[in-house]
Amino acid sequence: MPVQPLKAMAALVIAHQVSGTVLAGGGLAIGVLIGGTTLGRGVSTRVDNVKMSDCCCATKSTPSVAIRCPESGAQGSTVSEATVKALLTEAALTRFVPAEYRFCPDPNCLVVYFAAHGVVFRVADVRVPVWQKLPFGTRPVCYCLGETEGTIRAEIETTGRSLAADRIRAHIAAGRCACELRNPRGACCLGDVVAAIKRVSGGHEDRAGAAAAQAHDW
Repeated sequence: MPVQPLKAMAALVIAHQVSGTVLAGGGLAIGVLIGGTTLGRGVSTRVDNVKMSDCCCATKSTPSVAIRCPESGAQGSTVSEATVKALLTEAALTRFVPAEYRFCPDPNCLVVYFAAHGVVFRVADVRVPVWQKLPFGTRPVCYCLGETEGTIRAEIETTGRSLAADRIRAHIAAGRCACELRNPRGACCLGDVVAAIKRVSGGHEDRAGAAAAQAHDW
């Protein structure tokens, strides 16, 4: 083999942590190390974690300025104006003003969206149940395709496991998800679904805001 191709192959091995096995006839079987497991070329794998490439939404940039919820003090995650406008009730939408909005994740806080200039929207201002503000049990975790803690639990009780995350991945691959507009967080729900499966499977109830549930007729 010429020298230049050999150098290129050596660089590829170093850069991508490729393991090689010399085959009969001088061929090279290349396997890529993923999570400590060598896979053959063309073979894919999936672990019970969420990779950014699995998600339906673009990666959000980290906010340059940390803005905290005026009621809970929690640091909010960025959410687009489009998400906020799509999920506000008609009455709440009349109070909307353009701003850099954040989503409050605190389960015991009634605030869902807030901005630096002081405007806030609470659970009663949002069209859909916000699962982070509800008690564990039957909360929605996929707002596009209807996966809930209740459906996940029923599937596990019936079949011994839940394939909810696999279904979501398939829908994402088919281009069917609209988490930017349907999920109150404005982000891909796949991570929430994976976490819900673990939570339901292990019977671990997380504490969520009963006050928030009572504040909205869900």
